[in-house]
Amino acid sequence: MPAPSPTFSQRGLVKRERDEKDRRYFNVILTKKGKKLIRKIFPGHANGIVSAMENLTKSEQKQLGILCKKTGWKSIKRHRIRLTQLCKYVL
Repeated sequence: MPAPSPTFSQRGLVKRERDEKDRRYFNVILTKKGKKLIRKIFPGHANGIVSAMENLTKSEQKQLGILCKKTGWKSIKRHRIRLTQLCKYVL
């Protein structure tokens, strides 16, 4: 994951903590303020995705979902983000 904008830290939306297993890495963690912002903007973002997907057939939607999961998981593993942590803050 690219380093978060310093603005996110300055605005108090995220904090960085050293990874306990590998001190070369930082984990980026949403603060309470960051979680509140995500809860506010995520529904609109999700609705936009749903609207965009309406143009695809059910088969195309399924195929896109499989491809997104496949590429997203590789990206998450590559950048050492724990999927459970990521989901916990978005959902």
